[in-house]
Order: sequence, then structure tokens, then C-alpha cells
Amino acid sequence: MLTNLDDFPIHQTSEPMRHAATSDRNFYDRYYFNGFNHDGTVMFVCGLGVYPNLGVIDAYLLVFHEGQHRVVRASGALDAADRMNPGVGPISIEVIEPLKKLRVRCVDNEWGITIDATWTGAMPAFEEPRHYIRENGRVIFDTC
Repeated sequence: MLTNLDDFPIHQTSEPMRHAATSDRNFYDRYYFNGFNHDGTVMFVCGLGVYPNLGVIDAYLLVFHEGQHRVVRASGALDAADRMNPGVGPISIEVIEPLKKLRVRCVDNEWGITIDATWTGAMPAFEEPRHYIRENGRVIFDTC
């Protein structure tokens, strides 16, 4: 069952927050957003990922406009004590209403690309099925 905490990048496994942690160094939790206009002349993609067992947070914003594409990237040390306010460099994500409304921001930066967009869910959040793959007795993929 999902809880409000499941909308924050603080998971310890591919399971909802109420399940046990993992020691997998490659475990991650990510946000991904995109948008475009109807004629395809403007598009953007934004993401933010946390890698708790590596102590890393990174984010990016890509904008395609008037035939040009530009990207802002940021990476840094993950503050394990404050994962409720995900952000690095000029890029941040604010959970306004868990599992319903999120705000994505990229403030002024040397690349001149900014965004301040709010996503509001059109339907209730749902738990995705788990994807679990073993190869030769070893887990190679475990995510939802």
C-alpha cells in the first residue's frame, strides 16, 4: 500500500516505504517529467535522482526550442539527513500535496534555462507492478 512518503525520493527498496531496506549499492529513486506543445516545436525533459548507497544526488533539465537543445546538469553529495527537499544546483522538486501535486523548478543559472512548473494528478496515484529479474541465480533487476 502506498503512503504519502512514497512521493518523496527516500525509498530504500523498490517496494513502498513501509518495506525493509536494501544494501544494493546501485539502488536509486528518481523523478522524471516531460512536456511539449502540440506541434513539437517546444519540448522539455527534467529529472532528479537520488542514490542513497552512493551518497549522490543528480538532476537535469533539457529544453528543445527553435531547433536548439540546451541542457542544465547538476550533481552533488546527497544530504542523508534531509531527503524531504530534493534538489541540487539550480534544480529542485517540491512535493506540494503528496501523490497529487508536485512543483519542478530550475532557477537562474549560467545556461539561462529556467522552469517553474506544477504538475497536478488527473487521477489517483497507483502502485506500479514490481519488475524482478534473476539471471543465473543472481538478481539483476528489481524495481517498480
